[in-house]
Amino acid sequence: MKNKYKVDEENDEEVVAVEGIQAPEPYKKKYSFDDGQCIKSSKTVAHKPVFHRYLVVIGIISFFFLLGIYASVAMRESVKFKYYSFALWCCVGCYVLLLIDYYGHFEKFKYFLENGFNGRLPYILLTADLIISFITFISLQLSDSSEDVEFVQAAWVDYAEYFCAFVIGFMTVAVCIAYWDYLSFRCSQSPWVLSFFYLTIIGYVVVWCARYVHPPVKREDSLKTLNWSWHMHHPENKILECMTRIIFLCCVFFVIMGTVLLALFTDITNTISVLGIVPIIVIFSIFGLTLMITPLAPGSVVDICGGYVMVNLFMIENDWSFGGAWLLAFIIMVVLHFIGSCLQWFIGRMDCAQGWMNQTFPPMMLAASESTLQEAGCVKVGIVGQVFMDTANGMNQGRMNMKFCTQFWSEWSSLPNAVSLVTLGACLSTPGKVQLVYIVGMVAGILQVVLASVGAKELASSLSTLVYITSFEKWTMVQYMARKGYFATVEGWKNDVWEMGSAGGLYDEISKGNMAKTSEQSKTLSLAQENALLLKYQRVMQQYRDRHFATFDEERLNRLVAGGLLHYDETKVVVEDAGTWDDASWDNWKGYLQCLMFVIMYISYGVAYMYTAVEMQQAVSEGFAVFNDNPMAIYGFVALTTNVVVAIIYWHATFYGGIVDLMNLFVAVGSCKCLEGEAADVETEFLTIEWLSASEEQAKELDISYGSE
Repeated sequence: MKNKYKVDEENDEEVVAVEGIQAPEPYKKKYSFDDGQCIKSSKTVAHKPVFHRYLVVIGIISFFFLLGIYASVAMRESVKFKYYSFALWCCVGCYVLLLIDYYGHFEKFKYFLENGFNGRLPYILLTADLIISFITFISLQLSDSSEDVEFVQAAWVDYAEYFCAFVIGFMTVAVCIAYWDYLSFRCSQSPWVLSFFYLTIIGYVVVWCARYVHPPVKREDSLKTLNWSWHMHHPENKILECMTRIIFLCCVFFVIMGTVLLALFTDITNTISVLGIVPIIVIFSIFGLTLMITPLAPGSVVDICGGYVMVNLFMIENDWSFGGAWLLAFIIMVVLHFIGSCLQWFIGRMDCAQGWMNQTFPPMMLAASESTLQEAGCVKVGIVGQVFMDTANGMNQGRMNMKFCTQFWSEWSSLPNAVSLVTLGACLSTPGKVQLVYIVGMVAGILQVVLASVGAKELASSLSTLVYITSFEKWTMVQYMARKGYFATVEGWKNDVWEMGSAGGLYDEISKGNMAKTSEQSKTLSLAQENALLLKYQRVMQQYRDRHFATFDEERLNRLVAGGLLHYDETKVVVEDAGTWDDASWDNWKGYLQCLMFVIMYISYGVAYMYTAVEMQQAVSEGFAVFNDNPMAIYGFVALTTNVVVAIIYWHATFYGGIVDLMNLFVAVGSCKCLEGEAADVETEFLTIEWLSASEEQAKELDISYGSE
């Protein structure tokens, strides 16, 4: 189909009048939602650049550039060349981007970066950017060390680092533009990115400038037209919620873990060292295994703590070398990992744990693991397991009734990560190797990202399969009814009590949307259209589900309970109340209270970080005594306490519900009392109901991976 245009005489503008085809720039294509069935283009006036708006933004950028130079000169006797050059590079880059956008060449620039070298240019830029960034980071740690002796002292290294910084900045911008459709879509759908921008203050100015030059699409219009812009306005309460979470996480990682716990761990290690090696290993093993069987707890914490405690202990008590102490600590961690995986599997086989996971874990995780890992070997299970948190993953393997040997040997995947994390903990505990912490930490992070990426690729290959689609709808149905207090019995599940696989059931309804989605995906011309389809079919699928859910009214559910096909537990009913801050706005007192609590947490975090900041080397060497010489430390701890208390008040319902939920699980597992009485007949494994009404032709049309395995 050829592109067609007609003139809007009222506005004297050419407008888009195309169905199913992406219009070239400067025209923008929008999609309208038509009864959940199709996408139609709507007429949209082309954006006209307003010169004075660009001029105002250029003035703001120049003002901050001059202000930064003035502040640097006023605060320092001599300012390094790199600060001037970095600020100048940022300004010039902004000027160039504004110029490209003003003359309407941004889309052409994006098209070139997105499709250069037959579509390989984005991957080339991203790979080169990551490699150069990694090398530069290591060079900075070795040449700009705060220790008395620098590993690298050559002057040319500094100039090479400046040059690499410019290259990294340019390539990062190029990568962002190449993936602009994806990034702008994610920013428009989630308030997290804009929340981070706002926290930096300068980022808020950037967003304001973008909205001033290009007024964003209104959110209510976006839902109708399926169009978006990265700087769209999000609800204020959602932005404040995300900003508060970011501040609290920064407080936990940079203040509590990075300073307080590090010094405290030094004191604890020095105190318990008098107990001897064997008692300490036993105590730490109990602590580590307890953490490994705690749902949603990261097992990586055990590796870091193990490297810190064990290496320090072996070097002090036995006067061992760093390498020997590290090797023994690593062996102990490996043994704990394999024992922990077995405990996770056994707990996952318990009815009470299965019931808890069936209601708590996301349907996507449950469905993806079933469609990918049900018949997989230990190698594939280990790779895919990197995507999920290790404790939850181990329990989920037990819930799936995975073979014991498969789950046992799949723990091999924790060894590469354990090597880097144990090394990280060992470097933290050894004063002479603290400067290597950042390098080892980056290696650990990169390794985790690489392994998770490989696992995510394996998972992604199953998301279009018939097994995943039916499994996802199964868990969506089970969790929805569980929140209403209704649970299928073993007999009810065998007889497809929720009518999923029978003729006219949920699978048949969902297949209509999936087949239409597959058909439209084959015609998609751009990433922007793919994102529009994603928005559209999220709504379409939910319509089909809601229609099926509505067929189970109270009268019908009561009959199924009386017939023994369902079990009703009023104590499990989840009241769908709005969250504490969901209705917060500037029109009521909650909005002002939410803003006040955020400001308190923001200021208290800044004070705590400023007054408790110590050199990592000092914290490792002196322990908590490092704060004795800092008279302002008391204000830092008061601010830290304030931050934590306000966070508990802010999320009181979440904290309380999570603690009660975990305590009930631990009590049930510890007492081996899972399901009793009528509840003992409740289904907990939920093997996927067979889609009886699906024909081979229908399955092939729906499942693009049908028969490929």
